[in-house]
Amino acid sequence: MQSTFEKLRTVLSEGRDVAEYVDGSPAPNKAIVLNQVIENIQNQVHLSMQTSLSQSSILLHSVLPLIRKILPNLFANELIGIQALANPKGYIKTLRKRIVTATDYSKLSPWDVAEYYKNPKSYTDILQHINKVTDVMLSEFVETSIQKFEKHWILDDISTLAKSISEFYDKDLIVRLRELAGKPTHYYKHDPYTGTAMYVGDAYAPLPILINRQANLIAARTRIAAGNRVIVSRYALNILQSETTCNFAKASEDRYTGEVWKYAGTLNNSMKVYVDLQAPDDADVLILLKHNEEAAPLIMATYNPLTTEVNIDPMTFEPVVNLLSENAFYKIEKRENLQGVAEDFIATIGVKI
Repeated sequence: MQSTFEKLRTVLSEGRDVAEYVDGSPAPNKAIVLNQVIENIQNQVHLSMQTSLSQSSILLHSVLPLIRKILPNLFANELIGIQALANPKGYIKTLRKRIVTATDYSKLSPWDVAEYYKNPKSYTDILQHINKVTDVMLSEFVETSIQKFEKHWILDDISTLAKSISEFYDKDLIVRLRELAGKPTHYYKHDPYTGTAMYVGDAYAPLPILINRQANLIAARTRIAAGNRVIVSRYALNILQSETTCNFAKASEDRYTGEVWKYAGTLNNSMKVYVDLQAPDDADVLILLKHNEEAAPLIMATYNPLTTEVNIDPMTFEPVVNLLSENAFYKIEKRENLQGVAEDFIATIGVKI
């Protein structure tokens, strides 16, 4: 059984979608998360073989292929941090910034003190002029919760299953991010009669300007980096495509085709732009920062993206599976002497039509 799983692990870890993001940049965390989830499934198979051979068969022949189709292509990989757990309860890592002040003498390195000793000042004066930002990696405790998918699916229809579950995860993530962002404080309104537009693109210029402004405010709040992800509606995407001065570069190929989201391209060579395909034209524009898996608006701690409860349909006598998930979504909370909370990683711009 061990050798079987090693072969499965090798086969399931292959593929471009496991190694890269949709824009082609490297995504090493995808393989790490997938390998840990496969190991979790392996442990479940060993336990289920002692009680139910049918359950272990379903895990091997249905759940594992589903996870391989779903997990590397989730919208969450692009927008938030994903960390795999070896148990339903465990610890995840979060990256925070600590501002060293005059009272934090123990945080000063000998090099810092030596640099300031070059000036003819007392030791107290030296410390008062030091205000340094340092990285802090924290371990946060999380506990996953079991969530039951509402629909029932037939096991044989793997493609439809994978599509439906992916859509559920992606829609749920967008809702969570919009709730986290809250109400917009700035609005874009297309008014072609305002000002003296020299060409049609002038009317669209305020939107990318607002996006850049909010991205820079994210950098000021988090002390990590500027916002590097944008989620727009189809209408807002048309605005970015029409405003030539914002340097919007369209994606060269469609790496992922789904019903919920699509990668559209880059803005100003630094921000990845995604389209919420189901959003109305007046949906708010979301700007967020994903620095790495430890610094993002949300961190998805996954123990088991999919597990099963199997029943027999009394009408058709076909096996019907109830799908469950065991995940937790962690928001960075306020801590003393630490910079940034979850809301600092995200911003929103209202769109008035």
